[in-house]
Amino acid sequence: MQISKTNVTRFSDLICPAILLLIAIAIAYPRWRAGVDWRDEGLLAYGAERVVHGEIPHRDFVSLQPPLSFYTAAAAFKLGGTSLATLRGFGLTIFLLLPVLIYSLGRKFLRPTLSFAGAAPACILGLPYVYFVPLAAWQGITISFAAVLLFIVAMRYRLHHGGAFRPARHAALCAGCILLKNKSQTRFLFLVRWHRDNFDAGNTPLVENRRAA
Repeated sequence: MQISKTNVTRFSDLICPAILLLIAIAIAYPRWRAGVDWRDEGLLAYGAERVVHGEIPHRDFVSLQPPLSFYTAAAAFKLGGTSLATLRGFGLTIFLLLPVLIYSLGRKFLRPTLSFAGAAPACILGLPYVYFVPLAAWQGITISFAAVLLFIVAMRYRLHHGGAFRPARHAALCAGCILLKNKSQTRFLFLVRWHRDNFDAGNTPLVENRRAA
């Protein structure tokens, strides 16, 4: 009995992501149990804990990390409890999601084997070497891949069926989230706050106003 090409492709699209996940888990497990990053990991965990208690990044505490990264980590704390294990679980989720997203994106243009080859490096590089700390950069990379994938799905749907498609809205939402995970956003927030603290409504430096008084 001859197996159709469609069935082979469907089987490949099931087995390839599964193999990617197995490779990622095999690489991740030893690093998962090793050490603690007291700098980035502790900084993100402490900032997220403060957000859980109602504080706002860049207003109540200063950090070089963009604001949304603390809120996503705080959401993880709400779901799994406030602990480094929860934070690492969040990072592990991102690490496992990345190769699957890359494979899915590759499949929009390439065969399963080439898509697998393109996604495989994501199982080796990246988060395992920073103790699975879900920093804003990794969150932003993941959301970027998701946004591009949703955008392509939406455009192909529009091309073949016409009309709007919900993934396009999701892609736009992801793109908006990327802005709040970009470190340039942090510089922008610092600039806005500096301007607010040092200039009055008439765009005159407050220092000069005090001297004149």
